[in-house]
Amino acid sequence: MEQIAKDIAAGKQAPQHPAANMSLLDLEDDYGVSEPKKSGLDEGERENLRKAVSEATEKMDRMGKIRRERDEVLKDLKEKASLSVI
Repeated sequence: MEQIAKDIAAGKQAPQHPAANMSLLDLEDDYGVSEPKKSGLDEGERENLRKAVSEATEKMDRMGKIRRERDEVLKDLKEKASLSVI
């Protein structure tokens, strides 16, 4: 799972079907831990993952705005179509 996260952070294509027993929750979260890091992602990998998450969030926000605008346009078209029939 960690290798998949590293590949995604590096911009590589994710596998189509990761193993069913894999979860992002399996990655260790070393934030705020005072003891030495046991495993998980190093600082560069974490930064790449943060960037990837940020980019994905921005794209999802844009897609949400596009969806809302599309829904509004379709609603307006339906209203205009129903008025022109009368």
